[in-house]
Amino acid sequence: MKIILLGAPGCGKGTLSAELKDKHNYNPISAGDLIRDEIKSGSALGNKIKDIVKNGGLVNDDIVNQLMKKQIAFLKSKKIDNVIYDGYPRTVEQAKYLDSLSPIDAVIEIVVDEPTLVKRISGRRICPKCKASFNVYSEGFKPKKSNVCDECGEKLTQRADDNPSTVKNRLKVYNETTSKLINFYKKQKKLSSINGVVFDNVMQKVGNILNLKPSKKVASPVKKAVSNAKKAVATKIKKIVSKKKK
Repeated sequence: MKIILLGAPGCGKGTLSAELKDKHNYNPISAGDLIRDEIKSGSALGNKIKDIVKNGGLVNDDIVNQLMKKQIAFLKSKKIDNVIYDGYPRTVEQAKYLDSLSPIDAVIEIVVDEPTLVKRISGRRICPKCKASFNVYSEGFKPKKSNVCDECGEKLTQRADDNPSTVKNRLKVYNETTSKLINFYKKQKKLSSINGVVFDNVMQKVGNILNLKPSKKVASPVKKAVSNAKKAVATKIKKIVSKKKK
């Protein structure tokens, strides 16, 4: 199946995409990744995109469509059918172009209320050294030591645009630009909207929409993280009890 994930920044599209890739062999296509890869390639188009981004401009539909066309052709040549589009399309024009290249089977919109999104995004922390990611507001994702990377001990940083005021503006822009796209897919009767506050509920609902078979692989990232956190607490308690007995 070919599916599109829609949702505001911080709704969990990336986590869902990774889950579908890991457990159900879906192949994510991210417009952002394609743009970054093209810049890194040093091609004529990549240099053109680099100049646009450097000057604060937005990469136009023609360029994004061109990159997407090339990627879709590659997937078709490899006979890869299970595809997730993340960050594309962003406009009705892009959606129509995508339909001409590779018709979509389902569109999943992950809906999360604004206060939760603001808290999620403003709580994100990244290690500048090993690139590990954390969230100071999410159980199972908090660093063990405040503002310090669990993996390498480096001080964690926050992206400049992950502050509450900037996040609210990003959400406003998203809602304004995506409303027409949502209506476009509603008319095609391909849109399914699900509540994305609890990730494991999201995975269950997506499984129903896509008729996915239960996976025999490891637990979801959220369950695994929470489980690890509980084990760590249990270990600490055992050590304390053991010391008292001595």
